[in-house]
Amino acid sequence: MRRVVSVIFLALGGWLLMAEPIIAFMDFGSDLKGARPLLLLIEFVMAGVPLALGVLLSPGERRRELGLTILLAVGAALFCGVSIAAMLVDPEFKQFMPLMPPMPKLGIAPIAGIINLLILTTVGWLLYRQRPSVTRAVQRPR
Repeated sequence: MRRVVSVIFLALGGWLLMAEPIIAFMDFGSDLKGARPLLLLIEFVMAGVPLALGVLLSPGERRRELGLTILLAVGAALFCGVSIAAMLVDPEFKQFMPLMPPMPKLGIAPIAGIINLLILTTVGWLLYRQRPSVTRAVQRPR
């Protein structure tokens, strides 16, 4: 039961963490210069609570599971970001744009986004690649 609850919290935390790299790629313009760091901090806090609970409840290799969760969140964020970009540059999608409410003027901040993505990937990889501790002997059923 403990493993199931741990996986649920890690999945929820990874899902929330997935939005953080996407926010890092957004440029809010000069009038909202302080918005991105504040949003990233809020996102880390929101994702950190279920991730911490999942790690605390985990009966297994806690650091490796956290690293794997971070790597999966980064991979999902890359997939979603590329999907959003492909949709927005598609000429066939342009016909649906007038139906949408007016969008704020958002830009792309590739340097800040790539640095953020590399930092998250490095942290996840360093946590995941740690060697597992001494494994327990497997008992054979009698």
